[in-house]
Amino acid sequence: MTLSASIEGLNLLASSDPSQGSGVFVSWSQLSGPPATIIGMDTLRPTLIPTRSGVVRLRLKVGTLLSFDSDEVLVYVLGDTQDVTVTGEARKWHKLALTFQHDTVLSETSTVNPFLDLRLRVLFFHVETGKTLSVPGFFAADGVAATSGATAGDRWRVNFTPDLAGTWYYLASFRAGNGVALISHPRAGLPVSFDGASGPLHVAPADPTAPGFLARGRLDYVQKHHLRFAETGEYFLKGGAGSPENFFGYYEFDGTTDQGGSLNDLNLAGFQDGLHHYQQHFGDYVDLGVPLWNGKGRRIFGALNYLAARGVNSLYALSYNLDGGDGAEVWPWSAPTERLRFDVSKLDQWERVLDHMNRAGIVWHVMTQETENDHDLDGGALGNQRELYYRELVARFGWANGLVWNLGEENTNTPAERMAFADFIREIDPWDHPIGLHNRVGDIPGTFGTLLGTHLELLSIQGDPTNTPPRARQLVLDSAAAGRPWVVNFDEQTPADAGVLPDAVDFWHDLIRREALWPMLLGQGGGCDWYFGYGHPNDDLDCEDFRSRENLWLITKRALDFVRGHVPFEQMEHADSLAVANGASVLAKRGEHYLVYVPFGGSIWFDLEGHVGPFLVSWFDARNGGILQDGSVTQVSGPGFQFLDVPPGPGDWVAFVRRAANFAPEIEAVDAEPRVFESGGDFSLVVHARDPNGPSDALVVTADFIDPNGSPYSSVVLTHRGGSLYSLFLPSAPAIDPGTWRAEVRVQDAGGLEDTRTLEFEAR
Repeated sequence: MTLSASIEGLNLLASSDPSQGSGVFVSWSQLSGPPATIIGMDTLRPTLIPTRSGVVRLRLKVGTLLSFDSDEVLVYVLGDTQDVTVTGEARKWHKLALTFQHDTVLSETSTVNPFLDLRLRVLFFHVETGKTLSVPGFFAADGVAATSGATAGDRWRVNFTPDLAGTWYYLASFRAGNGVALISHPRAGLPVSFDGASGPLHVAPADPTAPGFLARGRLDYVQKHHLRFAETGEYFLKGGAGSPENFFGYYEFDGTTDQGGSLNDLNLAGFQDGLHHYQQHFGDYVDLGVPLWNGKGRRIFGALNYLAARGVNSLYALSYNLDGGDGAEVWPWSAPTERLRFDVSKLDQWERVLDHMNRAGIVWHVMTQETENDHDLDGGALGNQRELYYRELVARFGWANGLVWNLGEENTNTPAERMAFADFIREIDPWDHPIGLHNRVGDIPGTFGTLLGTHLELLSIQGDPTNTPPRARQLVLDSAAAGRPWVVNFDEQTPADAGVLPDAVDFWHDLIRREALWPMLLGQGGGCDWYFGYGHPNDDLDCEDFRSRENLWLITKRALDFVRGHVPFEQMEHADSLAVANGASVLAKRGEHYLVYVPFGGSIWFDLEGHVGPFLVSWFDARNGGILQDGSVTQVSGPGFQFLDVPPGPGDWVAFVRRAANFAPEIEAVDAEPRVFESGGDFSLVVHARDPNGPSDALVVTADFIDPNGSPYSSVVLTHRGGSLYSLFLPSAPAIDPGTWRAEVRVQDAGGLEDTRTLEFEAR
């Protein structure tokens, strides 16, 4: 056969004479020159990523059934002459901003639309694993638009959050052409300016002492009914603020004015400008490392600090509420009537708020549209306006570890449109953030039923607290049966004029606690965002003071802390039929752990089925919290129905029933980051371990380090970082002898049962 190798930019090209037979395999190898990496699924057209300047000599080899042939190519790497600035801490789960300088100054209003007619996409390649991420970039004006207010400039940026420690290489693709931003083909348009810019990024291990999601990692969908943090392995239960939905209608953001939405207290009282000020949270501000902009942002940051301090871990907030929306003061575009150009400085400021949320441990539940405007972009279809909108959201905010996309509130798009929206977001979001949909409980068959088994990971249900949890439980079962378990949340409580009332009207929130919070948690639900009804102050559009529902946050936090701290809820199933009690809800890992919630007290008969036990019984006060309490019955044995007693006090209680026998802990994974240790760099020994007895059984994790000569070096106790994660984190670790080291890991529970694992790593 005839074979030739060549190079086009940084794409290697292989071609052969088809008349000579088809190739069985195609392989590229480096013969000489500075280290380079060849990546790509298409071996006829892979990508070369050099590490530095020099001459790289490559060999292309093709084998057929009859013969082998090869060719060679020389690649002259001249080095990166482009101005690439990397800002941020090069560490796992931390955001890095790569800023490139174009040779042309553009503006939000340029004839050449920088958002549509230019496309920045950066490929990131992880050397140790071969993992690749293709991350969309964006026009950044002068690069500091949050503080300058600039609408023009020559800077382009990509935000990248590495999910692996070690060495990454980046390769920038910068193309120009009519509508090229919405064309997926990598060679669409023409290469311009800094196209091909590349370089290495040396990423340190995760810092377990970092704030919020910088330590816990990305919130991922993992084919279960609960999301999970990628670093700690902790499963997520949501206790969120569902109001105000127009949270980003904030007076200190550039280009933000009230466009005549529903008349409310933001117009009639206070500053009377139709915008949020969050003045009551000025004193709650805590600096988490994200700078204010020209002294602005302290109040909105303070509101988030207050919520985080009360255990709130999610915020339901619209990114677009024009075109009939209730609030009409939140939009990402350069003008209220514009749909293909964006407000660069405003989005920079939004990004700072999201950065602060990320560090505070609050997920942004991104509500991308609402029922009043879900047919405004492209008439409800997936066209240029909607695609560009989604692309800008992903490019600007997809780096965040705590992020959930929602296709729309009270959504009225067709099933085909919803599927198209989800497919497009999934295609362009390299981090695969969960995608959800919001609708009323009465619309479940026509809305959610059409999407079972595909497209979505998460549901947001709106409805009356008295009948929504049973419908949510059915969706949990239906989605599991369809092969794609959904995370089902109760995210808007009706009636609309009430929702969750202020503490001044309903201090203990008995209805919400009894009919919504606990039934959702024990029904395998993902949690709740609390909606504030418009018939009371601090409502869904004009909430300025989150202290208006202080006791709501505390009641929610107590419930979440109890469930997270006592049972492996992600392994448990809803099982109300096991209890004979007034209105009981049951969450069970049969034969091991049970939570039995009784909203109105009374006696409980409980079916242990064929499990003999014995089982311990204690009680948690769902209204007031506190420590576990004993009743007159502290232990029962099966099989069959047993009397669990009545709660030790009036009101609603949770019976905690768990097997008295002790089970050995289990090590799930052990790893070292990096696997090749170098003195002066960060080092982390990571252990994931769980106890079948539940998270309330404390584990002690130790590691004995053995040097290359087989001699003991040191013994350390690892720190519990949350979820299943225990780690030893050594920043700027001292030098150790080169060679192969061993870490002998032991996990032991309070009863002396243990599990062990050995890990080898290199030092040089």
